[in-house]
Formats: sequence, structure tokens, C-alpha cells
Amino acid sequence: RSYIAKEYPKYKPLILMKKETLLKQIETRSLEAALQACAELIAQYPHEAEGHFRLGKLNYLQGRYEESIVCYTEATRLAPDFVDA
Repeated sequence: RSYIAKEYPKYKPLILMKKETLLKQIETRSLEAALQACAELIAQYPHEAEGHFRLGKLNYLQGRYEESIVCYTEATRLAPDFVDA
């Protein structure tokens, strides 16, 4: 599912840590912090679907549906079998 985690296993814990932090921020509606975490995740791993998917979810939660669709589309382009998107 994750290209970087498969190709560079040493990065997998970092990706998972960032994902968990982001999920907690989304759940607690700390949207500004979650947006910052998303931006960092995408900047560090632009070819990972996870960051784009999470940004899509944040956009959706804020009523920015068109931006959300763009993010979900990018997530599925990067990982066509990405289950969440």
C-alpha cells in the first residue's frame, strides 16, 4: 500500500507516527494543526497517498468539497488500490 514503506522500511515508523498524530488531530477537530501535519506529510512524502487522502478528509470536514475531490483523486492516482480513498 505504501511505496515508501515498502521500498524504504526504515521510514515506515515515521510515516505511521505522522499518520497517528494526524488522525488524533482530525478526531479532536484541531483542524489547523491537522492541516499543518498534512502539509508536512505531503512535503516529506509527496508520492504517498496517505497525506493526500488525509488532506482530502480535512477539506471535506471544512466544506471544501472540490478541494477534497482533488486530494482524493491524487491519492487514488498515486495508489490505485488505496482502500480508504
